[in-house]
Amino acid sequence: MKPDNLTKLYEGMTIRERSSLAFHYIVEKNRAEIERIAGSVPVCRYRGIDYEFGRGVDRIMTMVMCWAIDRWRLEAMRFAAIGLMHVDGHLMEGYDALQGAESKLLALDEVLNAVCEELGISPDDARSIAGSSCDIDTISQVADTEYRDKMLAELMELAIG
Repeated sequence: MKPDNLTKLYEGMTIRERSSLAFHYIVEKNRAEIERIAGSVPVCRYRGIDYEFGRGVDRIMTMVMCWAIDRWRLEAMRFAAIGLMHVDGHLMEGYDALQGAESKLLALDEVLNAVCEELGISPDDARSIAGSSCDIDTISQVADTEYRDKMLAELMELAIG
């Protein structure tokens, strides 16, 4: 097919079909087809809320969702460690894993508080979205500082850029 025929073919596709096909060519790194598909998409002019406002809310939500995913991943690690403690011969191994998961949970909670303070939002609102609370009943009393510093940088980047 000639490029003109391909462009005509693309123009007959729905926006969703073009999006799916563009994704395929993005994965293949086929810049020519990506540009050809993009060129077939109608240009629209929109009137809406300020872009930075929408982007800001989206960044905060993305940060909260990433925090929530890690929060529940660490909770799952806690539960697995508790289960391991009940397996014969693995009490100390499970206990160490439990302390590791809990020290990361404590650090992650500190990070959420710091990021929310910087953004001027309530950490309880963020926890609510995650279906979580600030009540972390742990045996570990010390937050993992290396993990805290890493997550603070990552979540701030997501939230602010």
